Amino acid sequence: MAFCKYCGAEIDLDAEFCSSCGKNLRETEPIKSQVAAPVQNNSVEHDSPTTNSQDDIQQNKGISILSYIGPLVFIPLIKKKDSPFAQFHAEQGFNVCCLIIVALIINKLLSLIKVEKEFDLFYAEVVPAPVRLIMFAIDIFVGVFAVIGIINCVKGETKKLPLIGNLGLLSKARKIINKD
Repeated sequence: MAFCKYCGAEIDLDAEFCSSCGKNLRETEPIKSQVAAPVQNNSVEHDSPTTNSQDDIQQNKGISILSYIGPLVFIPLIKKKDSPFAQFHAEQGFNVCCLIIVALIINKLLSLIKVEKEFDLFYAEVVPAPVRLIMFAIDIFVGVFAVIGIINCVKGETKKLPLIGNLGLLSKARKIINKD
């Protein structure tokens, strides 16, 4: 995926002219009168608190994906403080990380539900199948949020995650930490 150096529109890698603005993409130096003002990211939602440049998005996609892989959320949070794109995804990823912790606690409590089951030569305590199914559903539920976040990162979008995107847990944690 490439972007037009004049208007920021998405173009094919082998395109000679931009399909949006019609400019010649093979020119080595853009003529100053042809250069458009910096383009805002068209994929940013209106309720998003940040606007991101295409450079910021392209440079920080990879590290922003780490935001949705559990405790790796702290890597973009600490390393990319100057990137609005990475910080947005770190905020969303922190919500996912907190959800993962809650899911782990719930699954651990559910795993305490055991029944005795008779096998050929011995008895054993096992987690019943319906409880295991609930535990699996919880894991899938959490995984869906992580996948949605990663897809948004790869697309270069700053869309809030459904249900948990507006929690703002990271902002609340920062306020608590800064009060001391």
